Amino acid sequence: MSLEHFLTIPPEDITLWHARAFLHHTIGCNDLFCGTGRNVHGQEELLQQNRLLRDIEGHVTLRLDVTRADIEALQAAQAAAVEAAV
Repeated sequence: MSLEHFLTIPPEDITLWHARAFLHHTIGCNDLFCGTGRNVHGQEELLQQNRLLRDIEGHVTLRLDVTRADIEALQAAQAAAVEAAV
């Protein structure tokens, strides 16, 4: 999920799936992550059943001051690291 798409979702409608997809597609969350509930080796990913954050009693939301420039810098660094490894 692109940054642009993620930013169109009203905050109260964001699910853990949205967050995982955003982290995976935007910053390459983890080489083992595939978003299916199992990693690439077939091992279970035990994060959390998909639910709206507002439906999780006692959850806490922290506002992170991350800008588009911060994300673009992370993407550029990741691309440079991949290119250097090739």
